[in-house]
Amino acid sequence: MEEIKKSYNPFKMWGSWAGLCVGIVGTFAYEGGAIYLMNFFKIDDFTAVAIFLNILQAFGGALQLTNPVILILQWPILPAVLVTPIVIFLYGWGIHSIFRKLDREWRIRLLIAIAVLIIVRGAYAYISGRQAMLEANPIMALTASQAIDKMMTTARDESAVIDERLTALESLSGKVAEMTPSERSTLSEQLVALSDKINTSSLILDLNKESDQMNKMNYQRMMARITMLQKMLVAR
Repeated sequence: MEEIKKSYNPFKMWGSWAGLCVGIVGTFAYEGGAIYLMNFFKIDDFTAVAIFLNILQAFGGALQLTNPVILILQWPILPAVLVTPIVIFLYGWGIHSIFRKLDREWRIRLLIAIAVLIIVRGAYAYISGRQAMLEANPIMALTASQAIDKMMTTARDESAVIDERLTALESLSGKVAEMTPSERSTLSEQLVALSDKINTSSLILDLNKESDQMNKMNYQRMMARITMLQKMLVAR
């Protein structure tokens, strides 16, 4: 009986299409899809779903490093990134073709090796990315209670540069989702006290004077941050 010759047409091999699906999902996550889903569904940071989406985004970034067009250009511009699913399609075809030439035992070994490589690379990209974010924004490493104490102390400090006080208030917006009802109540009380303090501080002295417009602007900026946080607390 004549042996049936296997076709290596990439459009008739499931490995090619699996590669295309992986490339599309990874590229979507890399181009902001993961962040969009987290914001759309209001997924809190450091939950299992958030960690999975962050790893998926990091994995999508790792996929871009396999794209020869990006390697040649040395920059992941959008047209080159959009080619990545096609590149992964070809990789899937190549891997599937290799699988067909191996016996069952070696197929399993190769599959395990690929899975381990993907998991390790994705985990490394996620961990290194989180570390870079923590270094750039140390407040993320603090608990909600610690963040309230530290940032509100800075916000109340009239000797501090105004931009530092504004940044301290802005930083708290990223912690509201993590706060317990008790912590939100504490922050709300401190914001009211800060608002009262600002209304009697040097920021609003002689606001009607032509020479004191900078103080007027700083006062408005501080009150805008306080109002923003108060609205976020009410929304929770």
